Amino acid sequence: PPPPPPPPPSPRAPQGQPCDCLSPLINTNSRWELTHMGSAIRGGSTVYTYRLFVRGNDGNCRAINYRTGNCCNSTMQGISWTMLEHAKAGLQSVTWTTSDGVPIKTYSWSTYKYGIRSDPVLPLYTTSIRPGDFINIDVAISALTWADAQSFPCPVSQYAPGRSACDYFIHGWQTLPGQPTKIYSDNGVNIPGCCPEGVLYYDSLPTPYCDSSLDSSVYSLAYLTTRNPSPQVTEFVFIINFNPAALGKFCGSMSINLMKLFFNPALKSAIAAVNFAGVSAPFSYESADGQNAIVINLSGFQSVQPTTQLTIQLVGPQAFSSFCNVPWFGGQVCNYQLVGSANPAVGDDACCPSGQVYSVNVGRR
Repeated sequence: PPPPPPPPPSPRAPQGQPCDCLSPLINTNSRWELTHMGSAIRGGSTVYTYRLFVRGNDGNCRAINYRTGNCCNSTMQGISWTMLEHAKAGLQSVTWTTSDGVPIKTYSWSTYKYGIRSDPVLPLYTTSIRPGDFINIDVAISALTWADAQSFPCPVSQYAPGRSACDYFIHGWQTLPGQPTKIYSDNGVNIPGCCPEGVLYYDSLPTPYCDSSLDSSVYSLAYLTTRNPSPQVTEFVFIINFNPAALGKFCGSMSINLMKLFFNPALKSAIAAVNFAGVSAPFSYESADGQNAIVINLSGFQSVQPTTQLTIQLVGPQAFSSFCNVPWFGGQVCNYQLVGSANPAVGDDACCPSGQVYSVNVGRR
């Protein structure tokens, strides 16, 4: 008889693997995407059907820009679903099949603290799925454990807390630029994996859409300089850049209603004023998911001209590297988000281009 199959590999817990995910939502930093297609109770099981596909290589995926490697063409090593502790014991199966109905061998676990994970035995690449094709994934849970097909037994989504929604994340490894089947290695240097997050919706409401791609927005933010008008005043000067190549794209005519700049909260009390285009701009603060942001209201400005300057004034001598102190693999950044309307006449807040400005940039490696 043939020898028995080898035991499944030891899975890597996502929280133990450093990841490159500059946005909390998967439609920014990965071409892999998972969508909930429907649920039903079949016999003694509540079955959730998903579709895994690869979005087109159209430039709307924002690659990591401070060194080589690419999460936009990462491998597909596995998918994790958040799940309530008591429901994990009811997991019956996770099955993957191609759009042609061919089974894909996988390993699945329900032993993680956060929920469940399912991995294909062999990694998939962005070239493994042809344009228009997809992979069906069925997750079956005992109906004795969970019998509500209109929801999934997960904690409240951190990104869509008001919906019947659950968070998920994808695991993969970076690949060489232009070679999506070659895993990136750097002479033994630890190369962070890719684990972008997403949201799965189980209710019948429309899925919210917010285009976070810098490529489809005419606006982006950059750090310009630090000024000291007096020994006891520091000004961090940013500039709103204008990208004419985005004209005609979804956010090519966007307005900017507000800007969120995530910063070191230890300097919150030092912030004295914000000026935009030389005019005082109202601001407030918000804190979510362990991040702190200054929220600058720009809705009172009729237009944003190219290279418009934004200044944050602080009391005392301050270093920009202390203000933007989020570590990014040897460098430091402030993440930001510009929130505005794709159609200013509608005011839909459908555009949220997101990126980062560097206070310490070690360059590409």
